[in-house]
Amino acid sequence: MQPHAIASLMGEQNGGARLTLYFMRQASSSTTTMGQLADKEFLKFVQTTLNIPTETSKADLDLQDAKS
Repeated sequence: MQPHAIASLMGEQNGGARLTLYFMRQASSSTTTMGQLADKEFLKFVQTTLNIPTETSKADLDLQDAKS
């Protein structure tokens, strides 16, 4: 079974497990902070893990980038 198929199957039962498996697959291929922010699933993982409100995504991108 393919890793993304396992993540999908897990996601049906546990959203946190799906996000974790996605993060594990994508973490090594992400090279920039802005690249991570652009990936919606990766962003969701970080927001969930660090308890960051989703409203922070509405902040000015230049402001977000300046703090990274």
